[in-house]
Amino acid sequence: MRELIPLAYDIRPFQLVGPDWLGAQRFDIVATLSAGATQEQVPHMLQALLTERFKLTAHLPEGATWKATEPEKTDGPARGSWG
Repeated sequence: MRELIPLAYDIRPFQLVGPDWLGAQRFDIVATLSAGATQEQVPHMLQALLTERFKLTAHLPEGATWKATEPEKTDGPARGSWG
């Protein structure tokens, strides 16, 4: 879980705060990407998987906001940053 959540929410591992079992407990996750899914859609699909199968909820720290930043001049996904 400690590896999947940062991928799903585009955060750095040190930004993840949660119970100790996040790093200790292991899960076998079997999932298939939809045909034609793009790289940009993968984080949203991971978020849905974590919410659906593990009832995961995400909370921003007090006073923090999420803001989108301009995408780099690549074909990669847009990045965000904490504000």
